[in-house]
Amino acid sequence: MILVIWQEREQSKGYLLQGVLLIEAKQFQKERADTFPLSDAARAYIQKSVWHQRYSLLKMASWLIIPDLLIVGIVEYNIRENSIKADISRLDSESEYEEKKAVEALVSGCSAHRRNSSVPKYMAERLWGNCESLSQAPLANANLRAANLSGADLRAASLFSASLGGASLSGASLSGASLSDASLTAADLSGADLRSANLSGASLSGASLRSADLRSADLSGADLRSANLSDAILLSTDLRDSKNLTVEQLNRPLA
Repeated sequence: MILVIWQEREQSKGYLLQGVLLIEAKQFQKERADTFPLSDAARAYIQKSVWHQRYSLLKMASWLIIPDLLIVGIVEYNIRENSIKADISRLDSESEYEEKKAVEALVSGCSAHRRNSSVPKYMAERLWGNCESLSQAPLANANLRAANLSGADLRAASLFSASLGGASLSGASLSGASLSDASLTAADLSGADLRSANLSGASLSGASLRSADLRSADLSGADLRSANLSDAILLSTDLRDSKNLTVEQLNRPLA
């Protein structure tokens, strides 16, 4: 009877089997199909009833899950923001370990962010880590040896006398930064933006400045022993009294 009504009502989902009736129909189909074979219409009716039940359960579950996901998202966002604020507060910390840890945590994802600039910041942070601006950050005398600061925004940052030996600063924005008397021995500054940066008296022995933009940068008195200056932009760069700089370094052919 229900099947007939369903067919007459143009297979309206309001007349599909539900609850106990659907359970009994499925059980009958399973246990007595050989004895009392169902018509094609009856089998189609039961199958559509099953599909409708699954869809209804899925829809109900989504309404229960979505609010929980929203709450989790809000909580996770607040935890992340509080963590960022805590890291920022640890900049210029008396503890060298805490300061370095905070700096790396704030810029751990910058390199990947730059390579995938089309990805929204919210997603990029969760995929690759934070990329907070450290512009004008107070990092004088900081111990950042071997730190990964690739792609970081360090414009006008104070890095006076900072220890950056072996650090990765490739692609970093360091325009206007104060790096005077900083130790940058064997540091990777390839592709870095160092326009108008103060590197006077800095140790750049063995550092890579390949393709770095050094326009109007001050390298007076800097130690450039074995520094790689290939493809570097040296327009209006102050190299007065720089140490251990050879003609070969300045005349190195472009790659």
